[in-house]
Amino acid sequence: MATSIAPAGHPAAGSNIEVFAYLVRNAGMTILVDTGMGDGNAFLDDLYRANRTSIDAALVIAGASRADIDIVVNSHLHFDDCGNNHLFPGIPVYMQSREHDAARMPRYTVEGWIAPEGVLVHKVDGDCEIAPGVTLLFTPDHTPGHQSLAVETPSGPVIAGAQLAYTAAEFEAGGDPAEAHDGMVDIYYASIRRLKSLQPARVFFSHDRNEWQPSA
Repeated sequence: MATSIAPAGHPAAGSNIEVFAYLVRNAGMTILVDTGMGDGNAFLDDLYRANRTSIDAALVIAGASRADIDIVVNSHLHFDDCGNNHLFPGIPVYMQSREHDAARMPRYTVEGWIAPEGVLVHKVDGDCEIAPGVTLLFTPDHTPGHQSLAVETPSGPVIAGAQLAYTAAEFEAGGDPAEAHDGMVDIYYASIRRLKSLQPARVFFSHDRNEWQPSA
């Protein structure tokens, strides 16, 4: 969805950051996980120098369009994950209540990108089945209200882990405390252990094009 340059002060300063969203089709429902990096904020545009792929173009590649989307899920509310919520008026946008509350903190996100006019915010508390075989999993770690999405398949759950871990290698290793939200290191480790305990067939991430699969 986008590639940007990590600014000074970022843990990956100077390197490219890729931002991914995921499309899920299951039980007749089409679900978009995250809406990517917004634009029009001069400060962020200058800081991150993002090269964006529009949601419309990305959906075409996946054989879909905005009109096909039944549900939007925000894994968390940082500016690079909820920045295009405005493109989905009238469609329920699922987020954790704790994340919605956390997003009010200074410098957390671009607050106007969360729920612009016409966006139907649907706040949940904890795990929640949003469609047959599709469940939101409360996985606080990177943010206080982070959530992942699990889809049941014959091979086991396939999970959009979002920023549960920054990379597949981090997830495999059990975590990197530098990625945890302030004061949440133990919770971060627990969220990763929880997802692994579900014995997922595949896990996908917001900033790593590599997927995680269990070792042979």
